[in-house]
Amino acid sequence: MQIQFQQTLCGLVVSFDGGATWEEIYDGMDCLSSQGGQEFIDGLIDSAIQDLIDDGTLQQGGGQPSPEAPPDPGGCQSYHVVLAGNERWKYPGTIRTGDIISISNAHGGWSDGTIHWHCWDGKFYILAQCGNDDAYDAGDPLQAGNHMQLIGGYSESAPTYFNPLTDYTVPAGVTDQEMWLQANDGQLYDNTGEIEFDVEVCRPGWTHYFDFRVCPPGWTAWDFCAGTCTYEQGYVVGCHISNYYLQAQYRAVTLPADCHITRLIQHFTGTPGSQAKYVFVDYPLNTHLYSHNVSTYGDGIVDHGAMDVNRNGVVYVKWGWNSQSNGQCAIIGLTIQGTGTEPTW
Repeated sequence: MQIQFQQTLCGLVVSFDGGATWEEIYDGMDCLSSQGGQEFIDGLIDSAIQDLIDDGTLQQGGGQPSPEAPPDPGGCQSYHVVLAGNERWKYPGTIRTGDIISISNAHGGWSDGTIHWHCWDGKFYILAQCGNDDAYDAGDPLQAGNHMQLIGGYSESAPTYFNPLTDYTVPAGVTDQEMWLQANDGQLYDNTGEIEFDVEVCRPGWTHYFDFRVCPPGWTAWDFCAGTCTYEQGYVVGCHISNYYLQAQYRAVTLPADCHITRLIQHFTGTPGSQAKYVFVDYPLNTHLYSHNVSTYGDGIVDHGAMDVNRNGVVYVKWGWNSQSNGQCAIIGLTIQGTGTEPTW
């Protein structure tokens, strides 16, 4: 039977039975101990890491991004991360049901505070390469994962941990939770080393924007007063509507069976004041499936809140003003977001 040799972290082993059993024939720890043991090993590693930082091969750790909004439906956000073994990296947005979290281009190594080093997937880091052996620890947050692999977590008060190394889809029941990435280790404080990777967070769905400054086709003037009040109908500048005019526009949209309209946002210039801006989704026309009663103001937007409009057939999207003022504000655009098959606009 063929004699096999294999390198360990600091030694050499041999097998005379095809790999069924192994015998140690050299232990390099004696030599390392004479040089200072674990402290000597850490020094060599730190020196090698610093050399990589100095020549630009490896980026210095840190650089937590500032808070920002999560991606719109149909969009993604990507970040390049250098994560130390004793730290967490915090996603600057929030995640919710259906979001997809992906990791790519991972490399580097870290230690759990012992002489053992691991790659980003938890495999042992041996002689500058990732081995084939898995490691497990009963105290790790993600028991189904390898010890010291990269893991994710969300919901700080009652954490849920997951494996982001295979594309992870956030399950049902998760709404606007903070998410972080870390090593799969029950105590991070004594870890050393760092890994580097790219993380992408994608939100399924679609987003469509109508820019009324350039007159998108398909919109029709709507007389919501039915002739009982005085207002000026039609376009003012381009196609956007000033609050000096009581005006509305509507268009018919055919929704596929699996399409759900989930959010409507009006965009404006100027100061909105207290004038009522409305958005309706109707079926038939002027029979409101959704109205604007939960509007909130942001920076240049009126967000009409979460909704779920699903109808296999024609609906009418209608928007405008229903009170008159001095023209200090103009509605200039409308964002429609949803899931499922996007309608043909």
